[in-house]
Amino acid sequence: MTVFQRYSDDLDTIDQNLIGYLKSGDRYLNGSLDYLQTMRGKMLRPLLSLIGSEIAGAKRDLMNATALEMLHIGTLIHDDVVDESKLRRGKESIQSKYSKEYAIYMGDYLFSSLFVYLSASQIDHQSLVALAKLMQQICLAEMKQWHHRHNLDQTVREYLRIISGKTAGLFSLALGSGAEDIELKQKLHRIGYHLGMAFQIQDDLLDFEGDESLVGKELQKDLLIGNYSLPILYALEAEPKMRQLLCVETDLSSDIQALVFSSSAYKRTRKLLDLYFMKIDHGIQALEDNQGRRDLVELVETLRSRTY
Repeated sequence: MTVFQRYSDDLDTIDQNLIGYLKSGDRYLNGSLDYLQTMRGKMLRPLLSLIGSEIAGAKRDLMNATALEMLHIGTLIHDDVVDESKLRRGKESIQSKYSKEYAIYMGDYLFSSLFVYLSASQIDHQSLVALAKLMQQICLAEMKQWHHRHNLDQTVREYLRIISGKTAGLFSLALGSGAEDIELKQKLHRIGYHLGMAFQIQDDLLDFEGDESLVGKELQKDLLIGNYSLPILYALEAEPKMRQLLCVETDLSSDIQALVFSSSAYKRTRKLLDLYFMKIDHGIQALEDNQGRRDLVELVETLRSRTY
């Protein structure tokens, strides 16, 4: 039995609770929510929350895990509008199927519903503040990313700050949310943070070496709209020709891809990814052995070799 199978009942409950809570008397909204449910992903953030609770020896908090997934889905819907993405998890994105306007409203509906949900739940004040701050952090990171569009002088450090806010923060909060002990919570936050950074860097690599039918979204879409990923930024440092290619308005994605692989960019990206996984492994080694820790080890190994 895999780690996903061991938590499948709780993940199914979270998915049903989330969609059930969001539904209203509006049949148009309910129809789009039914469609959204067909796009269900791996549910990594709620899974991390549940595993974190197991590591801490605490009761699995399905309400908190549901809130994390609600926030995540809302950001994805808005991301697809900003990036003009036609696909999400192998299906038409909300903005492509309905419209950009509707997708914005739907994302806003999820965010507003999130805080209504939290105010009606038994979630503690500290967790509520943490979620609100995380949402603020995600928005700031998205604005920074927009500011750096087509910026050939963006640094790797600036990029890492962006993905820290966009991706790693949610992983960090999810894994540490179930722990009450301060020292353990900090350990889990660090592991979650490094896992989020690794996850995003993997996405950057899959954008160049992945299979679109497996990845479930358009590859190199970020490149076309001027959001330069880590391999591109490393290639800009190593190869003057990359700057020339990016300045050409025609689609030269195949040439750019070839340059990423022929330069040191790919190896440097892979090296940084390996460094984050090494930090994850060291963090896990410092945890007491229990079923939750073993589940986290298995999940990390699964993510380490993922192809989508």
